[in-house]
Formats: sequence, structure tokens, C-alpha cells
Amino acid sequence: LMAAPPRSKANKPDTTQPFKSAMGATVRAIAGKPELEVAFTADRPLLTADKARLANLPRLPTRRDISIARGQGDAMAMRLASHDPDTHRKRAPHDPEARAAFDALEQARVEALGCVRMAGMAGNIHEMLEDRLFRGNFASVSDKGDAPLAEVLGLLLRQKVAGVEIPPSGHAIVELWRKEIEDKAAGSLAELLTRFEDQDDFSKAARRLLRDLDLVPDSELDDESGD
Repeated sequence: LMAAPPRSKANKPDTTQPFKSAMGATVRAIAGKPELEVAFTADRPLLTADKARLANLPRLPTRRDISIARGQGDAMAMRLASHDPDTHRKRAPHDPEARAAFDALEQARVEALGCVRMAGMAGNIHEMLEDRLFRGNFASVSDKGDAPLAEVLGLLLRQKVAGVEIPPSGHAIVELWRKEIEDKAAGSLAELLTRFEDQDDFSKAARRLLRDLDLVPDSELDDESGD
């Protein structure tokens, strides 16, 4: 008996299509951009002014896969809704490590803002972060040099502003930095947490935090007094 030829994948209906359509509508609504093109791709997730590319879902997604996808969509939508690229560029520090931390804090700010305004978002953001940290092999990091401060600051900000708990794969890197952050920058971190509603205020406070962590020189803060 000859085996029947395998059915090509093309004939199989995409069972995730209703979810993808609903997800696209949600992202457009939160972003306030009815024209935004939302697509699922095998490439890296990517956001531009008019396109949101989310990681593709497996054919039979688990609840966790769906939460991760929702978290990616929520994060992108909140960036479009609440982030001004010009303000960000104007305040961005010069040093690459400082810039990475500044960028991570701003992304954490827009995600935390979404979690505060929309209760259902926190669980999705938490799953998305756990997925990213797990894929980055951060759970087993034991050396501070391998623990990115930018990622740690973002995790602390989301936790303290919006109650998004540190995901399991983030515990190790947060513990490696916690004492230094508390010793050098407890005050500026506490101030930063009160400024998350306003991007310009937040970016100034973020630079002061980075100065206290020895990432931004005082001279770069001097140009703010003229604002």
C-alpha cells in the first residue's frame, strides 16, 4: 500500500487567525493608530511608526504563547501611544552603556504606564519578559559583568511602579545589582518612580539616576538647568 502523500501545510487552516485579528485590533486601539499594520513574522519582533511585527505563534499555541504575544503587542502599542522619539533623543546620554540603560528605562516606563492604566496588561508583560530573559540565558548568570544593568533597571521600574513581579529568569541579574543600586541611587530611583506619567520629567530623573550609578558625568546634566 502506498502511503498517502503528506498534505501540504498550505491547505491547513490557520487556527490562530481569529486571535491574530483580535490582537491586531487591540494593538491599534491601545496605540491610538487605526492605520497601523500589525503582522506576525518568523523574524525578530519589530516596531516602526506604521508597522508592528510580532513573533509568530506556533500552530497550536498554549495559553503562555498567547500571553507572550499579547505582552509584545501591549509593549509596542504603549510605546506608540506614550513615547515621543524627539524628547527621547534630546535627553539621551552619549555613553553607549548609559544610553542602553536610558532606553531600557523609557521602554519600562511605557509598559508600566500601560499596566497601571489597564489591569490585564501586567500578566502579559510579565510572561513576555520571562520569555525574553529565559531566551537570553539570564537565569544562570552569576557574574555581574554578564548581568546587563539596563535590563535590571527596567525590571525594578516595572515592579515598583506597576507591580509587575521580577520574572524567575530575572532574579539572578537583579540580585547581582541590587546592593549597588540601593547604595548609590536609592534616592534618585525613588524620585524616578514618581515621574513615570510625564516623559520629559522622567527622562531628566533617569539621567540623574544614571549619574548616581556613575554612567553619566555631571557635565551632561549641567545642560538641563537652562530648560
